[in-house]
Amino acid sequence: MTTTFQALNKGNVKAHTKAIKDQGISCSRPDGLRVSLKALYIRPEWNIRDIDTDHVNQLKNAFSNSTTPAPFKVQPCLVNNEERFAILGGHHTYVAISELIAEGKVFTENSLFDADAVFPKNEAEAVMIAFNHNQGKAMTVIQNARVFKRLQDEGMTLIEIVNKTGHAKSVICNSVKLLEGDDELIQLVEDNKISATRARNFINQHGTEKATQYALADIGLRTQPVSQESVNTETVDSDNNQPTRLAAKDHTQTVVTRTRGGLREKNLSKGKIDEMESLIKYISTRLDAEGNIHLPDAMVAKINSLSEAISKKDDHNARALEAQNALNN
Repeated sequence: MTTTFQALNKGNVKAHTKAIKDQGISCSRPDGLRVSLKALYIRPEWNIRDIDTDHVNQLKNAFSNSTTPAPFKVQPCLVNNEERFAILGGHHTYVAISELIAEGKVFTENSLFDADAVFPKNEAEAVMIAFNHNQGKAMTVIQNARVFKRLQDEGMTLIEIVNKTGHAKSVICNSVKLLEGDDELIQLVEDNKISATRARNFINQHGTEKATQYALADIGLRTQPVSQESVNTETVDSDNNQPTRLAAKDHTQTVVTRTRGGLREKNLSKGKIDEMESLIKYISTRLDAEGNIHLPDAMVAKINSLSEAISKKDDHNARALEAQNALNN
């Protein structure tokens, strides 16, 4: 059976509540609206944030320890022509209470909960109410992007979205740009395998169709093991290395080097360049009349360390260039 839904943009909350009670559903309006879960309706996939099971469990624990659920933010509506209150804010609370009722704990089907009824003038305003009724929980960049896009699709201008959400124009535009990526690229951002900025740059530079290929190549270069060997701890260069693990007895470290530059070509850090300049100046003072250089062991170790850093940089850049050429062909 197809469910019909109609959001109400105006009306009388008291009369709406009475109509729900007349259907045999627990609901009251003494000095404030109180509703049972049966009086509430969740629009499929309307929530601006995916249900976080950890947050639901936190709420269940809190409610089990006598914490009163926060009021629902609801909109009067008709579901199959019967009066209900559509949830705009409080989806996690609804899930937590539902699970507790199913478990026979704390609440029953007739338990009443505080609710604040509003009449958004349009769908954009309803989404905005939900966005601002998010219980202080941080949303991901993709979740924000979807909210901004929904507001745009509902006819809100960029300036209106800025004024309503408090986010800068650049944040809104950059976020929405991510949604031009395919499902795989969006999931990579959601899984924190690539930054939103990096993903957006690939969309801008290479277009929607190739952005995911570049992202995957970038991730591959940043996570690919380059070498695995035992090295003396006195000559290890920690730049661009993963944390090291001491080997047993011999005081050496097993190092698995992983690059962090992705497809970007790398340069030596300012610290390394300064170290090289300092080293050259020092070497010039150690030249004898015949052009031979006499250096202490510590300085030789430093030279070896710098040489290793340069080799790593050159090796990464060669692989990055090879990957870029393959993607461009």
